[in-house]
Amino acid sequence: MKEVKVLSEVREGAEVFAQIDMESYTRRVFSMFGGKQKRVSIRFINQLLDTAIERFGTSPDVFYRQDDEKHFVVTADVEVSNQFFAWVCGFRKRAAIINPPDVVESMKKFLEDIETRYQDDENWRNGAGSCHFWPRSFQKLLAVSYTHLTLPTI
Repeated sequence: MKEVKVLSEVREGAEVFAQIDMESYTRRVFSMFGGKQKRVSIRFINQLLDTAIERFGTSPDVFYRQDDEKHFVVTADVEVSNQFFAWVCGFRKRAAIINPPDVVESMKKFLEDIETRYQDDENWRNGAGSCHFWPRSFQKLLAVSYTHLTLPTI
């Protein structure tokens, strides 16, 4: 950033900014990708309790309950987005969205879209398709063998 200057003009939006609850915002938004805010229940294995508390906190609007001997459920406000779905996917079989039904269906669609990407597009797997918009220098860094990952020396 070249030639940055401090202006003496009055800043707009101070009232709106003052009303933002940053703690609540960071707990419900995933990787700065907003979506429609929903009350979502996620079932986790017990070993992920600390992870859930770190993500959602312990405020009165977040509810934790034991589901069975090996699982618990957290219910919290979440801005539903692809980044939220990807976060849940990171836990593989150790977590699942269980409510509301429309968010469960959206998660299924998200997973189907990913599955389709790896089944139907032979050109994409061979590097001839969807990555055409990346710069050539970046494409070279993505030289991937599907038997093992290789990165070329630069």
